[in-house]
Order: sequence, then C-alpha cells, then structure tokens
Amino acid sequence: MLKTNNVNQQAAEVGSKQPPPSEIVLIADDNPVSQLLLSRYFLNLGIHTDLARDGARAVSLAKMGGYSLIVMDLYMPKMDGLTATRTIRAREQKLGGPAVPILIVSVSDDSELGAECLQAGATAYLQKPISFAALQAAITRWGLLSPVAGDSHVQTTSAP
Repeated sequence: MLKTNNVNQQAAEVGSKQPPPSEIVLIADDNPVSQLLLSRYFLNLGIHTDLARDGARAVSLAKMGGYSLIVMDLYMPKMDGLTATRTIRAREQKLGGPAVPILIVSVSDDSELGAECLQAGATAYLQKPISFAALQAAITRWGLLSPVAGDSHVQTTSAP
C-alpha cells in the first residue's frame, strides 16, 4: 500500500531528493490506478502527494492551502474538474492569494476541451494517458523540478 505525505517514510525512500516540505502536490482523481501512478511518479521525484477521490474533496483540501500543484482529473464524482477548478480560482481571487498551478488531465480527445479547461482557470491541460515527459516539462516550468541537463524530453513550451 502506497502512503503519501509521510515525510519520514518518503525521506528514507528518496534520500537526498527530499524537497522542502512545502512542495506537496494534490492529486484529484477517482481512478485508483491513476492515483497510484501519479503518486509514485511524484514520489520518485521527491515530491509529496495528497489524494482526493472527487472534486468536492479536492476543493476542500485546496482550501487548506500548502499545495505547489494540483493535478485534477476532468471527470470525477460529486464535482467535476472544471467546477472544482472554477471554485478554487474563485476562492483564490476572493482571498487575493497566489494562484496554485492546476493541471487538468482527461482521457477525452475533444480538441476544444483544452481551451475550455484554460477558460475555467486551469494552468494547463494534458490528455491521458499522460506522457511523463510532458508532465515533467510542466512541473519543471512551474519550478517544482529543476531541468535535467541534456534531457531532450523536457520541453519549455507552454502546454495547450
């Protein structure tokens, strides 16, 4: 069983890759396989994760603050990713705080969906299955990961 956001356990597992405790990613996805893959990906980078199985829980956790990035599935129970993103952005505007990057992910191949996600307040949109090179490029762009010298998979262009 994968445990997330346990600083001592993760520090032992990732050794010197340990990020500052403030770097925590919220993964909002109702699919346990997606949660596991994303959690392990971030853990391998030394980044801690919290999990939400629906959009309403993601909004609740986001209200508590402390996240460096939110990875949000588009289609979830109780509240979809677009509504959750709009709700998070409205609260950020009301409080006047910084906007946490929100990366919306979806299996949909609708060409207009990316624009709709950005209009809802998402920072970027990626189509599932997620290319970990694209995910790495996105989190590098947001300052959660330093670019790897000579890594041809790290892209610096904006996500669609």
